[in-house]
Amino acid sequence: MSELRAPLDSLLKKDSPWSWGKEQQSAFDKAKQILLSDLLLTHYDPTRPIVVAADASQYGIGATLSHKGPDGSERVVEHACRTLTTSERNYAQIEREALALIFACQKFHRMIYGRKFVLLTDHKPLLAIFGSKKGIPIYTAARLQRWALTLANYDFTIQYVKSENFGQADVLSRLVASHRSDEDHIVAHTHVDEEHYNVDDVTEYVYMANLESLPVSSEEVSEHTGTDELLQQVRNTLTTVGGSLLTGNRVVIPQQLRRRVLVAVHFSHPGVVRMKALARSHVYWPGMDHGIEQMVKQCSECQSAAKLPPKAPSLYGRSNIFDPRRCFIQMAGNHRNALHTARSTITALSRVFHRYGTPVELVSDNGPPFSSYEFQQFCNQNGIKHSFSPPYQPHCNGQAERMVDTFKRQAKKNASSPAQDWISNFLFAYRTTPSQLLQGLTPAELFLGRKLRTPLSRLQPAREKNVEVHRDQYREQMRKQYGRRHGAVDRHFEVGSPVLTLNYGRMGRPAWLEGKIVDGRGLVWKVRLPTLGITVTRHSNQMRPFTPCQTENAAGFNTPRASTPPRVQPPNGSPRPQVAQREVPAPMAPIPISRTPRPQRQRKPPDRFSPGRH
Repeated sequence: MSELRAPLDSLLKKDSPWSWGKEQQSAFDKAKQILLSDLLLTHYDPTRPIVVAADASQYGIGATLSHKGPDGSERVVEHACRTLTTSERNYAQIEREALALIFACQKFHRMIYGRKFVLLTDHKPLLAIFGSKKGIPIYTAARLQRWALTLANYDFTIQYVKSENFGQADVLSRLVASHRSDEDHIVAHTHVDEEHYNVDDVTEYVYMANLESLPVSSEEVSEHTGTDELLQQVRNTLTTVGGSLLTGNRVVIPQQLRRRVLVAVHFSHPGVVRMKALARSHVYWPGMDHGIEQMVKQCSECQSAAKLPPKAPSLYGRSNIFDPRRCFIQMAGNHRNALHTARSTITALSRVFHRYGTPVELVSDNGPPFSSYEFQQFCNQNGIKHSFSPPYQPHCNGQAERMVDTFKRQAKKNASSPAQDWISNFLFAYRTTPSQLLQGLTPAELFLGRKLRTPLSRLQPAREKNVEVHRDQYREQMRKQYGRRHGAVDRHFEVGSPVLTLNYGRMGRPAWLEGKIVDGRGLVWKVRLPTLGITVTRHSNQMRPFTPCQTENAAGFNTPRASTPPRVQPPNGSPRPQVAQREVPAPMAPIPISRTPRPQRQRKPPDRFSPGRH
C-alpha cells in the first residue's frame, strides 16, 4: 500500500506543489479497488478469541489484530503500522520490539482492554520481561520498566513465534509511510480510592517482600511519604500501595529514612558496587548512588582495609635515564657480596668512579649500606648528590631493578656454568646489544662513544676507502707531531745489517751489544747477539748503526773485543739450558774498532774557589 500511495503521499509533503495528474488518479483508483476487494478482513466479534501480533524493523513497526477460529485459522480484523521517529531508530532492537507491542496495545485499546488475549512477538527476551510471573526483572532498563507498567493494564499471555512464521506483522513493519507521534500515550487515567484499590498477587508479593527486608516498617514509610515534598511532586507518576510509593518493584524511601536504610544495607561493609546492587534490588530514591558512595567513603573500617590508590607518575621515569650525570645503582656483575657493608660498597663504587668519573647524582634504595654515615661522607667528599627512592617502591628505581631482574634470570639459566664465565659473557652481550630505547645504539656505544668489536664484527664488509684515507691522514699527522716533539730522526735498517742494541740485562756487560738483524720490518726487528748466543726483539729506538772492523771470523761476525763472559740468564728471566751446555771458545785479544776521526776539544777543569789560595 505504501508503494501504491506514494504518488498521493508526495502531494502532502511540505513545499510540494499540488499537481493532480494521471499518476495520482491511477493510484487513487487502484486504492479504491483494493479497499473494496476481499482482503480477508473480518468483523470484530467480542465473543471470539483475540490474537495481537506486533513486529519492528529498522524503520517502522507493524501490528495486526486477529480473531482465531474454531479450526485454528486466524482472520485479521485490523492492520496498523507507522514509521519510527529519529530517536526511536536509535533504540536497541529489544526496545524497538517492545515499542511495537506498546503500539499494538494502544492502537487496539478499545477492542482488547478488559479482555483476555494472546500477544505474539518474534523477540524471545521480551517473554522474561513482559510475561514473567515473578514481576519485572530488577535490572531491566527504565524505558522497558515503564512500558511493562503500561502493559500491566491488559490481561494477556505473551507467546514467542519464529520470524519465518511471523509475516503478518513483519511485512507491516516494512511497508510504512511517514508518521510522527509522541513516544508514549496515556491509555487510561482513573482515580481510585485507597479503600477500593486492589492489586494483583504478584505486586502484593513483591511489595511485602521488600517491606520485610527494610530496616523500617511500612507504617513509617507511608507516614514520611506523605510529608516528603519531593515525593509529593512525583506521587501521581508512581504506584501507590498501602500509602507507600513503588517504582517498579522497589520501594521509594523518604528523606527522613534514607540514612537508616544506608546503614542497614552497609551492615556487612560491602564495596560500592555490591552495595549499589543490593540497594537497587529493594529501594530507590533520587541520588541513591551518590549517597552510597559517600557512605562507603565515610566508613572507617572500609577505608582502613581499602586497596592501594592508583599509582602516581614517576618523577624518575620522566628524566633522561641515559644521562651520565645521574647514576641509578643496583649491583649487577662481578661484585659478589659487595652490598653487605658500606665499606665494600664504597670500594666497588670507587673502582667504577675512578675508571669512568663520578656522577652528579646517585639514586639508590634505602638499604643499610647506602643509608650509613660512612657512605654519606663518601658522597659528600666526591661532590655526589645522593637521592633515595621511596621505601617499598622499587619502580622508582626501575632501570636498576630491571637490570637486577635480568641478571637473576640469567643466573638461573646458567646455574650449571662457572660464575666468572657466564657473568662476563652476559655483560658483554648485554652491552653490545642494540636497544630501541637508545634508538638502535648499544649501551657501550652510548657510553664509550664507539662500537665494541665482537665476533660478529667479522661479518661486516670492509670499510669504505674514504674512512681508511682519513685514518691514514690522521696517523701521518700524529707521526709528524711526535717527530716535532721528540726530535725523531728516521732510521733505516735492513736484514743482515750489523747494529748495536741496548743491553737491558747488563750484569757487568757494556750498555750496547753488537748484533746482526736477522728479521723484521718497519720499527721492530729481530737481532742476533753472538756474544750471548740469543736472538732478541728490539725497536728502532733501541738500535744504532754499527760499522765493524775488516777482520771477521769464519762465521762472518765481528770478533768480540771483550773476554768471554760467564753464563747469564736471558732478559725475560727464563733459563736457557742449551746456552749453558755449549762450550765457550777461548778468549781472544781485543781488536780495536776503527772509529771516524772527529776534532777533539781541549778540556780544562773549572777553577773552583779555595779559601787557602786567596
